[in-house]
Amino acid sequence: MVTIANDMKQHIIRELLAEGGNHRLAVFQAINETFIRHALEFLERATQHKAQWEDSSQSQTAGEGWYLDYLRASYSDMDEAEMIGAMPKKTIGNIYGGKSVAVVQGALQENVLHLIEAYDEARALHAEPSPAVLSVNGVEFSSAETVLLINSLAVKRQQISGGFWSAVGMGTERPLLQSLCALYELDEQYHRGGIEKDNRYRVDYMLHRSGVEYRCEVKLNGKGNPESVTSAIARDPRILFADFISEQNREKLDSSGIAWIDFSDQRGFRRFRDALLRFKIPHTDPPNLDRLDDILDEILPLP
Repeated sequence: MVTIANDMKQHIIRELLAEGGNHRLAVFQAINETFIRHALEFLERATQHKAQWEDSSQSQTAGEGWYLDYLRASYSDMDEAEMIGAMPKKTIGNIYGGKSVAVVQGALQENVLHLIEAYDEARALHAEPSPAVLSVNGVEFSSAETVLLINSLAVKRQQISGGFWSAVGMGTERPLLQSLCALYELDEQYHRGGIEKDNRYRVDYMLHRSGVEYRCEVKLNGKGNPESVTSAIARDPRILFADFISEQNREKLDSSGIAWIDFSDQRGFRRFRDALLRFKIPHTDPPNLDRLDDILDEILPLP
């Protein structure tokens, strides 16, 4: 599971609130940095294992036997095994109908064998590959071995990306709204977060006044968000915050009586004041974001 550090959360919130900000670029760059770190560590471990394999009597075994041995040696760390076998546990569960240790180990080994077989079939249609196409710390990898490594890294990249976007949503929704409430100087009696509704789903945040509750929903998945505004309406929010809302969905929200704040809109976060005025929640109108850094440091303290 990916965890977003407070400095990254602060950066994302600044980008969301700043005019012309681009929090998605910040997240994408963080994904790059995380992936590169994982890639270098993975290549180092793979190189060490192949070097040990070649130094042993097992080195007489032809082909990619060391990679299968590397997979089996990693079974005590299933996250590592999933990376080597290039098959996430969730995918295994969907395909095989179970995620027991035996099922996962069998699926990972079968996947590596299939990749080797698929490579051999594809290479048969082309000229002979060079003896080695990758060298790391003096250890050479054939084109087949390089393909195995690249495929494992591609799967890892996908996992990191998915985990990051999920973590961004879970990790920044509440501090984002806390920051807005602090920016507009809402008294604590008018807002709170971390609420369970009917034990079915989480309400991102709540504004309230005189016993009336105004549920808030946050969506930070951009244009590619698979969850439609229709589903947001079904959750019965009074305010929807999003990094992008299409014109069509804005009309749906307006017709449903739901206030909306589109951070990519020209007015951006300042539409929040429209909702506060509409629901008669006492507040001030901040002239700018000068206080934002101090607010973020209090809500998301840095080490």
